[in-house]
Amino acid sequence: MLLVCLLQLFVAQAQQLDYVVSMPNAAHHEANIELTVTHAPAQPLTFRMSRSSPGRYATHEFGKNVYNVFASNEKGQPLPCIKTDADVYVVEKHNGTVTLNYTLFANHADGTYASVDPTGLHLNMPASFMWVKGLEQAPISIRFVLPDSNWTVATQLHPTKDRYTFTAPHLQYFMDAPTKAGAIRYRSWQQSIGNQPAQTIRIAFDTDASDAAIDAFTTSVKKIVTEAGAVFGAYPRFDNGTYTFLASMHPWAQGDGMEHRNSTMISMPTRGDNIQFALGTFSHEFFHAWNVERIRPATLEPFNFEKSNMSDGLWLAEGFTQYYGELLEVRSGLMQEKDWLQSMNSLINTKQNRPGGKYHSVIQNSEYAVFTDAGTAIDKTNFNNTFSSYYVTGAATALALDLTLRSRFNTSLDAYMQLLWQTHGQPEKPYSMADLEKALATLTKDATFAQQFFAQYVAGTKLVDYASLVKAAGWQLQLKESGKAWAGNQLREQEGKLLIASPTLRGTPLYDAGLDAGDELISADDVPMKQMSHWVQLLQSKKPGDSLTMHYRHRGRDMHTTLVLAENPEWQLSENPTANAASKTFRSEWLGSKANQ
Repeated sequence: MLLVCLLQLFVAQAQQLDYVVSMPNAAHHEANIELTVTHAPAQPLTFRMSRSSPGRYATHEFGKNVYNVFASNEKGQPLPCIKTDADVYVVEKHNGTVTLNYTLFANHADGTYASVDPTGLHLNMPASFMWVKGLEQAPISIRFVLPDSNWTVATQLHPTKDRYTFTAPHLQYFMDAPTKAGAIRYRSWQQSIGNQPAQTIRIAFDTDASDAAIDAFTTSVKKIVTEAGAVFGAYPRFDNGTYTFLASMHPWAQGDGMEHRNSTMISMPTRGDNIQFALGTFSHEFFHAWNVERIRPATLEPFNFEKSNMSDGLWLAEGFTQYYGELLEVRSGLMQEKDWLQSMNSLINTKQNRPGGKYHSVIQNSEYAVFTDAGTAIDKTNFNNTFSSYYVTGAATALALDLTLRSRFNTSLDAYMQLLWQTHGQPEKPYSMADLEKALATLTKDATFAQQFFAQYVAGTKLVDYASLVKAAGWQLQLKESGKAWAGNQLREQEGKLLIASPTLRGTPLYDAGLDAGDELISADDVPMKQMSHWVQLLQSKKPGDSLTMHYRHRGRDMHTTLVLAENPEWQLSENPTANAASKTFRSEWLGSKANQ
């Protein structure tokens, strides 16, 4: 019996997946993909494309760009290959070796999809490669057959003696390793903190920017990398001692950034030397090397490539990363405090005034990612009233918690992230919501505060008193248009008509009056409404609480309603001109001394 088990183990270990990528028809964005399975188990082999991608949470139909699929044995003889679903193929009979060939069309360079072009390869693995169900733990190799001997391959996959061949220990690692090939220019440096061994940080530039622009950009990224390390007091142990920014920065790239364990795929539609604006994405994605790649929600483990991946933790995984992405820029001296102030103002208004932030918890917004994270559909949704981005509402929650910790507990969000790193990131122990609450209780030594914060602001929808919180930083939060009449902001002119341009927002006078997208305003208090100026002039003559008799047309039918005006709830965050020295010290310790340099 022992001998049988050992033999079974040997066979399982000998299973291997070998990919070969070539691009003879790159001019038309096609690649040939060859996948050979050796020592396959004596059962039908199921090959499939993924339907989701690491860092993306909605379903994506990658199989739509795969065709010319056929299978053969080790002698090149055809094997029956049955298409059992839109993105699934089965080879029922074989002798242990099967080679699957297919054509991949790819012409969308971003953080999720792929691009094949005479200028280079841009591959996100789930969008590019079939895999074998049941063999997810088998080791993988991939070899690139490139049209230009001067091209190089940039990836976090493990290198071999052959500069065009790379390996991965299993499917999860392979799918998490985006890859670029082309005339790539590299910049790299050694990075360490404390007594940690130095590791290599490199940027693989696919861009027409000048060397001088690349050098200046690299200098800025170094500052961000340094500030990110300072938040946690340590860098992750990157595989092969290297972290890679894969940077597609040219006019035909799509704006995107996607985090991975030891790399990030960043694509930005830039032209020439205009690349500095991409720094915010670099900052955000590098922070993910800690937050989400290693400090990871249990709801994302293991990542399922066959369906959407719902998580209750994106408010922290993405939202806190959004907050820190900009904060690192401020601390690096790459963003001025006044610009940070406006960004925080936007977070507060979204969290407090948009229905998705006001009436739905950050957990609920996180769980909506399966429908909103680059997912597309042709039917109308009510997202305006049911969803606000977990990036924004999560970042607004981070702001509230940071200010609370600094003003009430003499600690900071940095300390909270360090604690999460020590308890969940370094040991790579995925967290639950209860774990996050426990960590906050440990940090503050106040379990009641932690319980209330999570009940009210994470699982609940209690509004944050930002006006009180920002005072410690010498800021003030005031209504932008106090005392002025307001109805909502969904109107637009079109061909001599004044229309409701988009679904009205819950809680606004327009919504409460029963008006919605597509409705045409005819008159208000018998004043004709043909232009936006007519509406603005009327509001200027009114005050909050006044009623308007509305005549409007809905799908060809004349209708009437009463609209009660309100006060615009939009906030304006600004520096308090009477701020004292203590608040300036508070701000300096929070934002760093470089904020206004």
